[in-house]
Amino acid sequence: MKLLTGKRIGQSGGELTRAVLFSFISHVIFFSAVLFLVVGMLSTKDPVAFLKPLAPLLEDLNAVAIPGDHASLSAEDCVKAGAQVGLISSAFPSVEAALRAVVDSHDDGPPCRVLICGSLYLAGTVLAENG
Repeated sequence: MKLLTGKRIGQSGGELTRAVLFSFISHVIFFSAVLFLVVGMLSTKDPVAFLKPLAPLLEDLNAVAIPGDHASLSAEDCVKAGAQVGLISSAFPSVEAALRAVVDSHDDGPPCRVLICGSLYLAGTVLAENG
């Protein structure tokens, strides 16, 4: 998935520390960048609790299931959680498709940042595909 060559992509697992999250969001706010979320979570996590503090800072949410043999929430479950916290949310079959949707819909717009988060399994998949 070499879709965003030269672009910066933030990645983190579901257990975001406040310092890392604050640093990332401060960077987004400082540089007036729009923030998009690509999220995939394990079924043992509470997606509403995860998304609620992020929702006011996000443009929208792009949901995916974690690829592979993991106990993943479906992309549709993540979309429902996004709707519960007031986010415009869409389901995608892969991280690549979710990123392509962000790029295609905001190619001529202001700078944006994408945070891929929710699970280290998801981050690991992205890293493995982009070695």
